[in-house]
Order: sequence, then C-alpha cells, then structure tokens
Amino acid sequence: MGGSKQPWRHNSLSDLIPDDRDGKWGYVDREGRVIIPHRYHDAWLFSEGLAAVESDGKYGYIDPYGTPVIEPQFDEAFNFFEGLARVKVNGLWGFINKEGWMVILPRFEAALSFSGGLAGVRPNGRWGFIDRTGTQVIEADFEEVGSFSEGLAWVKRQEKCGYIGKLGNVVIPPRFDKASPFSEGLARVKLREKWGFINRRGEIAIVPQYSWALDFSEGHAYVWSESGISWIDRYGMTVPVMMEKGGNDAESFNR
Repeated sequence: MGGSKQPWRHNSLSDLIPDDRDGKWGYVDREGRVIIPHRYHDAWLFSEGLAAVESDGKYGYIDPYGTPVIEPQFDEAFNFFEGLARVKVNGLWGFINKEGWMVILPRFEAALSFSGGLAGVRPNGRWGFIDRTGTQVIEADFEEVGSFSEGLAWVKRQEKCGYIGKLGNVVIPPRFDKASPFSEGLARVKLREKWGFINRRGEIAIVPQYSWALDFSEGHAYVWSESGISWIDRYGMTVPVMMEKGGNDAESFNR
C-alpha cells in the first residue's frame, strides 16, 4: 500500500495518528501517547471507524481499540469510503464491506475508492465507473479518471482532461493538460504548464499562472509562483504566507 498517512480530512478519528517506531507501526494520540502498540508493518488513518494495517505481508482492518475486525488476508488494502474498501487479491482489485465480505469480486487491474456512489475502475487497460453493486455504469473508455466530487469527475481522453456527470455525459469538454476534483465549486486545472481554477461551467475562474496549487478549502487555496507561496481567495486575490526558511516550496506540502 505504502505512501503518505495524510490527508487529515479523510480521517474520522483524527486523534489516532499512525506512528512509526523502529520499523513498526502503531497509533498515538496528539500528545504522542501510545494508544495502539507498535506491532504492524504498515498502518493507515482510521476511516469510518476502521483502519487498514499490515501484518506478515497481509492487510486487514482494526477498530480504534486495536481489535482485529477483518483478519489480514489481502495483498493491499485502502480506507473505507461510503461503506466499502478496495482490496487487492492475486493481482486484482475488488471491494469489501465492513464485515469483510467481498461484495464486488476482484476483477479490476486498478480501482479508486467510492465517491458519490461510484468508483473508478480499470478492467481492461482503460477506465470507467461502477456502482455499489459492481455494475459498469460508465463505459471503460478513458485513459485516466478521478473520483466524483460535487457531481463531476475529471476524465482523460486523447491526452486531454475534461469532466463528466454521473450518467457519463460530457459536462466540460477535454481541453486541459491536467485536472483535479472540484472543491467548493472550483477545480484545479493545468494549461500550458501553469495551474489555475475553473468553475462548474468550465469557465476560467482564476487564470492559470501558478507552478503549483492546492484545492480550495474554507474559501482559500495555497498557490506557488515565482514570487513564492500565497494564499488566494475565490477571486484570485492573494495574501502572502509566512513560511519557515526552507519551507517555501511545493515539496513542503503533501500533494
């Protein structure tokens, strides 16, 4: 599974923090007190009351008391979203429920977590979307996809990104080099090596001018430019952000 143990917004039990000590993972509280002993090879944030942990090369799930709820049996596993978690068995991805039942059999080369009732999956080299029953509801005809957010998902076709609705209908035609999910009515897009923001109609809301940007949260977003890092509002108005020495770059933030 690997990767960062962030972001916090995906953690419903934010007082339990994965912690690595001498190559073993456990959970501590915000004061650093050990809550669940360091006995795992990998551990992820809690989501919907459960956390994925690795023991002896297999992933299972524990509750906030450290009690195994779903025994280690998966090659890889990710957090629960909307009651389902994507897991890997024998090289293929499927989905389990919180009782550990495989409700969507492993048959996908790759998969995203459920969001808005749909999950992106790659059954045959190209991406589409399934519903919670495992039924293919949007044809697998895209090079890449993102998860649905605010009713739209970005998709990539012929090297350009646009947005579709939940019926697979094109809402914003592909014309961006890169794209990201909508957050607070705006989405990051990249055009000619610069990042900016569009609205749900596909109109440029903030002109692409940044070397990097983060999603909007509570009305603001961090952006990077030649002059440094700034905090912008929905209208693109900037306020300089004070950073510690060495922290004024995109690598200081989790992408």
